[in-house]
Amino acid sequence: MIPRRALIVKTISNGGYTDGKWVGETSVNGLIMASVQPLTAKQKQTLPEGRKNSASFRLFSADLLNTVEEQNPDIVVIDDQDYEVHSRAAWQNNIINHFEYVVIKI
Repeated sequence: MIPRRALIVKTISNGGYTDGKWVGETSVNGLIMASVQPLTAKQKQTLPEGRKNSASFRLFSADLLNTVEEQNPDIVVIDDQDYEVHSRAAWQNNIINHFEYVVIKI
C-alpha cells in the first residue's frame, strides 16, 4: 500500500438562502488521507494549455472529491499551497477501491 498522509480539503459551496436571507459562498475544510505522487512528464503534457508548467501532483485516496468538471472544484492543501482538483479516475476493483486525482497549483 502506498503511504498516505492527511491533507486539508477546502470545499467551496455556492451561495444560497438561509432563513430567507442570502448567504454567499462558504468554504468548509475537511481532511482526507491521500498518497501524493509527482506527475510524469507524459502526464504533464495532458494538462490544459497554460497549466502545463504549474506544479501538479497525482493523489490516491478513497475519498470522493469534486473536480473542475463539477461546478465548484475542491481545493487540496499540499505543503501550505492550494491545488485545484482537475480530474478524477475511479479504481473500484473491490480489492483496494480508490480514486486517482490530478491536482494543479492555483
